[in-house]
Amino acid sequence: MDDHKPDVKPGNVQQISIRLRDQQNNEIEIKARSTTKFQKIAKAYANKKGIDLNYLRFNLDGERVKLEDSIGELDLLDGDVVDVNTDMIGGVHVVIDDAQKGTTRARWSCHECFWNTTHCWYIKP
Repeated sequence: MDDHKPDVKPGNVQQISIRLRDQQNNEIEIKARSTTKFQKIAKAYANKKGIDLNYLRFNLDGERVKLEDSIGELDLLDGDVVDVNTDMIGGVHVVIDDAQKGTTRARWSCHECFWNTTHCWYIKP
């Protein structure tokens, strides 16, 4: 049982360009070394886009990318494209406060819904 990892020598580390493509086909190119953890690239992308990293999902050839993996471990090559998806369940379109009844109604447009509907009403006392 040999848990020996290959030695990483300065000559073995290469820099590549990775393209991150969002759902609207907008791309951001980021250069990184093969030893760079993908989390660093993901954070750079999130900062550039102004989106919280927790709401982003990264996929390579249909498989979810693990943030703790390095570029080399993911077998990314120069010019490879990583798909970026926003993890969103729904968003509020209308919020109505009814002070007389003491309730708040919010209309949601869900992307994923257990009831297979596009609009739900949620009443909060």
